[in-house]
Amino acid sequence: MATRSPDGAHLMTTDVPDNPGAVVLVLHGGLEHGTARTRAYLPQVLLCRILAATVARRWRRTEGAPAAAFYRLQFAWTGWDGDGRDALTDHAWALAELRRRHPGVPIAVLGHSMGGRIGVRLAADRAVVGVVGLAPWLPVEDPVAHLTEARLSVVHGTRDRELPPESTAGFLTRARDAGMRIRQLEVIGGGHSLLRHYRRWNQLAAEELMLLVRDQG
Repeated sequence: MATRSPDGAHLMTTDVPDNPGAVVLVLHGGLEHGTARTRAYLPQVLLCRILAATVARRWRRTEGAPAAAFYRLQFAWTGWDGDGRDALTDHAWALAELRRRHPGVPIAVLGHSMGGRIGVRLAADRAVVGVVGLAPWLPVEDPVAHLTEARLSVVHGTRDRELPPESTAGFLTRARDAGMRIRQLEVIGGGHSLLRHYRRWNQLAAEELMLLVRDQG
């Protein structure tokens, strides 16, 4: 099932049990410059679909885990394009829709690459308990003042050539100084596409999401 925003983004349902105690929103990656419409067959969207389904399945199989609703967002456009306004609007719309569907239920965001950047930009939303970024794109100049009480788990692959772990160092230093609580993990031998050692990526994603949901203090 999908819900379309006025701007053309799509909020997709992956797994929604009755009375979930948590909501997970999965965000796909994108291009620095991309003005084409996002299509369901694009690699980053397909990766997001598989990631959401796999992490949801792992979550369900974890003993003692609260029931969680999993959704994924397909952005209207393929790129960040300057100030990222379109993608951020899509994400804000999706969060509002999830708050409407699941009032009072904590939301955790899982973002890959550009999806991690977008998740962090709205990490201070009142409903968001934290963000897990897989190979996230976090430029040093991105704003941090809003992250005073936000939480972020960063997972990098040690063989990521597109966004190597050191690419986020400047931003993470500034975010910590602003008060953001950050955990950093790595997938030995993992690359940017999350395909190498994909089981490890999925394991860490599920574990970090669950940690955010269980420890909201």
